[in-house]
Amino acid sequence: MTLLLERGNGNPNSPDNCGRTPLSYAAEGGREDVVTLLLERGDVNPDSPDSHGRTPLSLAAPRGHEGIVKQLLGRKDVNHNPTDSSGRTPLLHAATARAWGVVKLFLERSDINPTLRGDDGQRLLLFAAWEGCKGLVELLLESGGVNPDLPDSNGRKPLSLAASRGHEGIVELLLEHGDVDPNSSDSNGRTPLSYAVISRSVGAVKLLLERPDVDPNLSGNDGRTLLFLAALRRYADVVNLLLERGDINPDLPDRNGRTLLSYAAERGREHLVKLLLERDDVNPVSRDSSGQNPLSYATLKGRDGVVRLFSDSRTPNCQLSENPNRMPTSVTDENASHKEATHAPTETEPATPSTADDPPVCTPTARSVLSRPLPEQPLPLRQSPADQLHTPLTVTVSAPPLRSRSPFPFFLWTLTLLIFLFSALLMCLGYGSSSE
Repeated sequence: MTLLLERGNGNPNSPDNCGRTPLSYAAEGGREDVVTLLLERGDVNPDSPDSHGRTPLSLAAPRGHEGIVKQLLGRKDVNHNPTDSSGRTPLLHAATARAWGVVKLFLERSDINPTLRGDDGQRLLLFAAWEGCKGLVELLLESGGVNPDLPDSNGRKPLSLAASRGHEGIVELLLEHGDVDPNSSDSNGRTPLSYAVISRSVGAVKLLLERPDVDPNLSGNDGRTLLFLAALRRYADVVNLLLERGDINPDLPDRNGRTLLSYAAERGREHLVKLLLERDDVNPVSRDSSGQNPLSYATLKGRDGVVRLFSDSRTPNCQLSENPNRMPTSVTDENASHKEATHAPTETEPATPSTADDPPVCTPTARSVLSRPLPEQPLPLRQSPADQLHTPLTVTVSAPPLRSRSPFPFFLWTLTLLIFLFSALLMCLGYGSSSE
C-alpha cells in the first residue's frame, strides 16, 4: 500500500461498484495502520459515503474499532452524525452492535446528538430500553443530553418498551428520573403498566405499582382495565398484585357495561368468581347494557359451580326485565320456577315462597302429571260364579303413565284398550249362552 501511494499511479479516492473507497474497506476491516497512512495524505476524502450512505466512520463504529473511530472523530472534515439510507447514525450502529467502547467514545463528545432519529423513528434510548442495554441507558441518562420521555412514532416511550420486555433494571432507572411520566399512554391507549401486565412482567408490575402516582384503574380503548386483562389471561400472580392496591376498583365496566365478575361467571372461572364475591366493592347483581347480570350469564352457559357460589354468597334477588321468557336471574328465582313446575300448591297446601336459604336446584325437564305413581286401590271382593252372572260387568282400566308425548305410544295404548274390551265382551257372551 505504501509503495502504491508513493508511486502515485493509483487514486486513493477511487470507488468500486459499491461506492466504497480504500479507506472504507480499511476502516471496516480494522486496519488501523492503513487508515493512518491514508489519513496522512491530503488528497484522501475521510467522509466519502458508499452506495448505502455509509461513511468510513459508520462502517468502523459497529465493528468496535475504537482506534479508527477515535482517529475519525478527531478530524474536523468528518461528519460525526451522518445518516445512511436507513436513517441510522454511526452511534446508533454502534449501539445496535453493542460496541459499548465505541458508544462511550461518541457520548464523550459534545457534538454528538444521541437523540437524532432515523426514518424509522428509532432513537438510541428507545433502542437501549427495548434491547435491555442497562449500561447504555445509564450512559445516556448521565450525559444529560437525552430526553428520557421522548416517544417513538407509535407514541411508545422508553419506560413502556422496557416494561413490555421485562427489563426491571431499566424500569427502575427510568422511574428514578424525574422527567418520566409513568402514566403516559401511546396511540393505542396503553400505559407502561399495561405493557407490563400484558407481557406478564411481574417484576416490572411490582415496581410500577409501588409508585403512588401510577393509576391501576386506567383502561384501554376497549374500556377494559388492567385487572380485566390479567384476569382474562389467567395471570394469577399479576391479579394478586393488582388487588393488593387499596385504590383498585375491580367492578369497573367495559364499553358494553359488563364487569369482570360478568365475564368470569360466563366463562366458569369459579376461583375468580369466589374471589370477587368475597369483596365488598363488587356488585354481584350489576346489569350490563343488555340488562343481564353475572348470574344470568352463568345460568345461560350452564355453569352450575358458579351458580352455587352465588347461592352461597346470599346474593339478593334481582329482576332484569319484564320479559316472561327471560332466564332466572337469581338462585331463588330458579328455585321458584322449579317448584312451580313440579309441585303446584293445592287447596289444602298453602303456597310457600322460596327464600334465599333454599338450596340451588337444577332446572328440571317438563314432566306429565300422569307420570306420577297412582295411589294403590283396594282389591275387589271375590264373588261366586252365580253372583257374577247377575252382576253387571264393569271394566276399570287404569291409564298407564304417559312417558312421552309422541303419537306412536298413544296409538299402542289405544289398541291395547280396545283388545281388552273386546275380550271382556266375548267372555260375557260366552257366560250368557252357557247359562241358557
